Amino acid sequence: MKVLQIHWWGDAANVTGSVEKVIDSFSLMEEEDIDLSFASLSESPTYRRNGKLFHSFCESQWRNRLFNKILSLNAFTFPSLVKLVEELHPDILHIHNRQSLVDPLMQRLSWRPKVLCHYHRRFGRFVVPKSADMLLTVSEAIRKELQKETQTDTPIRVIYNPVPCVLSPFKINPRSANKIKILYAGGRQKHKGFEEFTHAISEFSERTDLEFTICGPKLSEYNSPSANARVLGLLEHQAFQAELKACDIVLMPSHFEGFSILALEAMSQGKLLVATQGGGLAEIVSSDCAIVIEVGSTQSLANGLTRAFNLVKQNHEGELSAVLSNAQNRCRQYSPKKINSALADIYRSIPASR
Repeated sequence: MKVLQIHWWGDAANVTGSVEKVIDSFSLMEEEDIDLSFASLSESPTYRRNGKLFHSFCESQWRNRLFNKILSLNAFTFPSLVKLVEELHPDILHIHNRQSLVDPLMQRLSWRPKVLCHYHRRFGRFVVPKSADMLLTVSEAIRKELQKETQTDTPIRVIYNPVPCVLSPFKINPRSANKIKILYAGGRQKHKGFEEFTHAISEFSERTDLEFTICGPKLSEYNSPSANARVLGLLEHQAFQAELKACDIVLMPSHFEGFSILALEAMSQGKLLVATQGGGLAEIVSSDCAIVIEVGSTQSLANGLTRAFNLVKQNHEGELSAVLSNAQNRCRQYSPKKINSALADIYRSIPASR
């Protein structure tokens, strides 16, 4: 069985965003009956990673400029992808996001592969392609939203994101620094709980034993109200991983998450997670493996941080050790091996094209 995963929005060679991290973990699949390869938006030559072929395709810029930017025709502008799919001739197309492009792609193929559409989170209104044989969501939260909004009769399955395979999980690192370091990576985004975060940390602005690191998008003009905060903006992968490794606490006051790679990254690296149960986070986070706070509540966030500071001071003794151990046990449920086995079963179960 030949399967081609398509990533429309970025180069899978750069393991930076959540989709790239998921694809990196999917490339570890080892199933004798499945020949898995990948295609992403890039100009890189074909290469192998984890024994899998990674191909590239590009968008026709002149077609996009003329037909879409100028004439507003909403034209399909990926002829190189059509050529690649024709050459590879997979049995299954596993397509990540941008579902509005799926039917135009299928209309240009000379045969009909099975189509699996993967929804990582909501981007505006949900689109269910007519050519989709099965839909895949990263959480029950996204599945319920998709079903409620579209009322589709296309089968929907849940496949959770795996712990990113670029990490070295399940190792608790003892704290040696004098300051407690807190990482917030949601940027200046309301749905990430940014407003509650900024109000909450102002209560700790005089604490010289704390250091807040603020990163993510839309922070170029932001000045933190707290003197003990560093504003770093959107970081490249290696820089972000360095900040994650150096911190003691990861803060996620999100209103809604489709799933959360960051939560898995934090828990798998022995970081104390302070998070809401917004959206898909509720399927990962519970009070035995993290400090759970209320969505949209500055006071709950401040209280959660205070509790986290007190636990970290124990230096991995008592309650903190139990929470971190439970967190890493939770992460084992999302190992690449387990998730890839479940994904392989989904490939085998996709019904014949409708």
